[in-house]
Amino acid sequence: MLAGSFSQKSTSIITKTIRSFSSGGPTTVFVLATQQSYDTLGASIMRHIKNQSNEEIQFIGLGGEKMRAEGLGKEYEKIENFEDKPFYPWKNFLAKHINQPIHAAVGHYILNDYKMVKSMIQKSDLLYDIEKAYQPSAYLILGNNHFMYRFNEKLQAYYYQNHKFKPPMFYLDKMIYNASHDQEGFCDHQFYTIPKEPVNWQYYRFPSTFIGFSGVSKALSHLYKRSSQYSELAEGNSLYVSTENFSEVVESMLPEERSRFRREHNIDESHTVFYVSPGNVADEIKFAVPTAK
Repeated sequence: MLAGSFSQKSTSIITKTIRSFSSGGPTTVFVLATQQSYDTLGASIMRHIKNQSNEEIQFIGLGGEKMRAEGLGKEYEKIENFEDKPFYPWKNFLAKHINQPIHAAVGHYILNDYKMVKSMIQKSDLLYDIEKAYQPSAYLILGNNHFMYRFNEKLQAYYYQNHKFKPPMFYLDKMIYNASHDQEGFCDHQFYTIPKEPVNWQYYRFPSTFIGFSGVSKALSHLYKRSSQYSELAEGNSLYVSTENFSEVVESMLPEERSRFRREHNIDESHTVFYVSPGNVADEIKFAVPTAK
């Protein structure tokens, strides 16, 4: 059995961010959630940074209610102005996305990204704040790779033109399939949740860390902790998992959890249960639930 700590990978974001802090005075972290659905994750990251750092932390950037509750201070746009969860046609999408500046199906999302970058860089007092008022020790952008590169490109130019040291820029998104060497100037490190490795004939790998989905980690932890046979393999936020028969172990725990769930909720074995997952933002749920009915 191999010790597999889900929390260790998840907290790599926190660790790398904290290492970038300089000593003396309050530390500022710029956190930017580019979708309403990232508000929960952003709040969790902020909370863990505060808990694990020995310094006074202040946050600026952009987020929702949950991030504000964790101490997000000055904001430079409204998260509602971002297009939430853009539609991506998977068939032939990757090739067209790489070879064409704007894919027809996502063109309006990209144009909106340009508007958001212009609003934050040119129309707000962000550049003044990062030089005079706050001077961030690190940047963390959650989601939306097109916005991230355009936004970081502007910041990179600002730091270079003003002969200032550029703080590390971290980024979290689903995949790193099209990250290239020339993008390292705009992003120092990416965290990704889908283990789809980029195909690159030069064997280049963008500086990145796979962290997985927190929901999957919680579901597996739930199964292990409630299992009569494998509960001892769950310790805190870590699991001891097999490198050879992991899938078989998980499959063996499902019938037990299924029976327990039905007993706890008084569901007869003869009844059929449907699992519905309409989404994690209000507008998405309002759209998906009537459609499912």
